[in-house]
Amino acid sequence: MALDLSDDFLALYDSEEAAKLTSDAEAAKARAEAKEDQKALAAACYKLAYAKLLAGQPEEAMLKAQDVVDLAEICKLDVGRAAALCLMGRICAAYGTGQDDADLGFDSLEDATRQFRKLKSRRGEAIALWSSALLESALGKAPAAVTAANDCIAICKELQETQLHALALQALAKAHAASGDFRAASNASERAANARRRMGEEREAASCMHEMAKYVLQGGDLDRALALCEEAMAASEGAKDTLAVGAVMDSKVKIHVEAERLVEALEVAKAKVTYFHDCGDQKSEGRALLQVAAFMLEHDVAAPRQAQALAEHAIGLLSKVGDQEGVTLGYRLHGSGKISGMQQELDRVMELHAPYMHVPRHLFIEPEHNKLVKQHFGHTLRDGF
Repeated sequence: MALDLSDDFLALYDSEEAAKLTSDAEAAKARAEAKEDQKALAAACYKLAYAKLLAGQPEEAMLKAQDVVDLAEICKLDVGRAAALCLMGRICAAYGTGQDDADLGFDSLEDATRQFRKLKSRRGEAIALWSSALLESALGKAPAAVTAANDCIAICKELQETQLHALALQALAKAHAASGDFRAASNASERAANARRRMGEEREAASCMHEMAKYVLQGGDLDRALALCEEAMAASEGAKDTLAVGAVMDSKVKIHVEAERLVEALEVAKAKVTYFHDCGDQKSEGRALLQVAAFMLEHDVAAPRQAQALAEHAIGLLSKVGDQEGVTLGYRLHGSGKISGMQQELDRVMELHAPYMHVPRHLFIEPEHNKLVKQHFGHTLRDGF
């Protein structure tokens, strides 16, 4: 039984497994509670915490991880406690926002590393080192992150552990990027992509290729970054990962903007709309429409009313699928209450006095409108919606 529990606590999962992991964990939790089996309950809560992290719910993940620590201390389940502390460290790495989160992450991972070494669990130690590399990178402590990632890789080679090896290579890439060494970061991402391919994980390999393209772009090689994006997009399409395809398209837009090729950037942004329309993904199509509209206004490549028409269409799509955040963004982009009313009043006044005015209409209206757009949507191409 102890061996099985150790395997549960030292397993690794991908984000696409979040839904199934949640379902399995909740069923296991109910069984454990019915039997009053605290060790099994700790294992179930650990899986549930992991699933919450993968699903992007850090607060719930942290609460469940703390439950595991408490249960493990009660029933003296050392491996479970150490695994939960590692998970807490990764939550802090991904979602931490201040010094308190940083301190919690470091304390948790130091404790976990000591515990795994005491247990002589090399796999557990490797997981702790991988988690430490992620936290160090997130906090900009590049040298420590590189050391932790390389130490994890060494243990993975010793254990012939392929999945964790690939994850450690991805962490190493982040560490090098945090230090500004984008060449080393892209090399580590390429090694991670190759490792994923050897395991038959084409979706993850495509993701690594996309990360590699981002590092190359940060290093200033626009043409190579664009070529890598093409490879990553083809691989993502082959893996039927539609959201990843959209993310690569966003990177292509950024590359064209960096190269001052606004026409090409706009074409890619429009192609993203068409792609999601063909996929039948109305939410992603609506978000892509908003990105096109924002791009048009930010870069003055189309009439504002054309962008507003796109925003209106996006609002309709996003309303259908219940994407309230997207609808709000759409109304902000379109102008929403006060600004729309202001424009309507300007339209009325301009129409009334047009015969007597010699200033071109768009010069009267657009400077303030463009100022508002840049104020609210200047981040669009940098961060996405």
